[in-house]
Amino acid sequence: MRHGETNWNRENRIQGGVDIPLNERGKEQARDIALRLTHTVIRYIYSSRLSRALETAIEIAKFHKLEVLTDSRLDELRQGKWEGMKVSEDHILKNTCVLILWGSTGI
Repeated sequence: MRHGETNWNRENRIQGGVDIPLNERGKEQARDIALRLTHTVIRYIYSSRLSRALETAIEIAKFHKLEVLTDSRLDELRQGKWEGMKVSEDHILKNTCVLILWGSTGI
């Protein structure tokens, strides 16, 4: 599942491998999904090492009395010099491939 909101999500910035924590809304989202999953049987919880994903996973793990297992293979792909840039910036807008991937729900 996807992590809760960060300030960079709100600002439409590319996060990539930058470790951006959840903002207050993201923390609320993590608590909400944790509550909704209370009656779901969960045996393992895996997370990337990035705090936004880990914070979300920890909220869910609390209700199931589980440990969160982190794995670097789940870390978000690095985006190089694009990290921190807004998606609306000209040099990103010119790359159609990035726009297609950015807006895709199937990836």
